[in-house]
Amino acid sequence: MCANSFGPGLRRHPPIVPNILEPREPNKPNGLDPTTGVDILGISNPEGEDDLLGVVLPYWQFVPWLVANGLNMHVFFQQLFVNHISAFFGMDVLVSALALLVFARSEGSRLGVPGRWLPLIAVLSVGVSLGFPLFLYMRERNLEQGRGQARTAAL
Repeated sequence: MCANSFGPGLRRHPPIVPNILEPREPNKPNGLDPTTGVDILGISNPEGEDDLLGVVLPYWQFVPWLVANGLNMHVFFQQLFVNHISAFFGMDVLVSALALLVFARSEGSRLGVPGRWLPLIAVLSVGVSLGFPLFLYMRERNLEQGRGQARTAAL
């Protein structure tokens, strides 16, 4: 038996949900490390291996379907809404994608986030699992740059 409970070759990662009860390190205000960039929601591990999960996990299921069916959108939507539970998940993702695009447009315009079209491309090419974290990263980076400029102007 392997030393960990995850099987051979797999290692334990930090928890996905950050522990909000633990105090933050003093040099990382609000959980952001100014030397390495933005830590969105505290879910990225130091090696950055989890950053691709928003692309890899959806495509893990989509690529075999695409190989078998091609880009046949009729079959895609027919299979997506084949029963109530799959329709539930399909509608949830479609509503989430629409809400994200409206939010990204309004919040991005309000804050002047550059490249506001990137989340749209991410949602259309991969899905909400890429578009949402991408927009949060872009938004937080824009806010941090604004804070840095404000600090410099205050000096």
